[in-house]
Amino acid sequence: MRNLLKVSTIFVLALFFVLRPQAEAAIENKESDVSTLIVTGYSLHSRLLADLLQFHTKQPVIFITSPNAKEVLFVPAQRKDVPAQKPLKVLAAEFHNFVNFAHPKQVVLLGEEKFIPKHYRDVLNPNIKTYALTDKDWKIIATQCEELFGISGLAAKFQAELDRLARGGANIGTQESREPQIVLPKK
Repeated sequence: MRNLLKVSTIFVLALFFVLRPQAEAAIENKESDVSTLIVTGYSLHSRLLADLLQFHTKQPVIFITSPNAKEVLFVPAQRKDVPAQKPLKVLAAEFHNFVNFAHPKQVVLLGEEKFIPKHYRDVLNPNIKTYALTDKDWKIIATQCEELFGISGLAAKFQAELDRLARGGANIGTQESREPQIVLPKK
């Protein structure tokens, strides 16, 4: 009986020391939680801005590859302590369920309706704070993201990467310059 008591005590202590750090990490470390879900189209400008945001925020991105796409592309946040994860194809019809499952505190929509069609916007849970940055000028959207996320120099990095791509021969288009507008949550 004493041996059984010793073995069970050792087992309980070992279990405590193994599970305690994991439990603490789950409770205290909210690094893996989705606080912001970024949703955008799959063009040069939107992809570049989403990649920069994901790098700085460590939050996931959903790319809507085309307005009539049967699938959207979910790109999980890449973290140093976890092996790189491949993008996941999600049925477009399951977009709203997927967003609800991710349970973000906020959703940030980057781009006008041709990038994120109305039916994607309409199915978002109204209880999730949603920001829609819908300017035609991606430099303005980058400036709005800089303010919204508090990422100093984001718009300058975005412009520098666009310039680098243009020097490499990419067609980045031309846009007239306008003043950024204040962005409030969508009601």
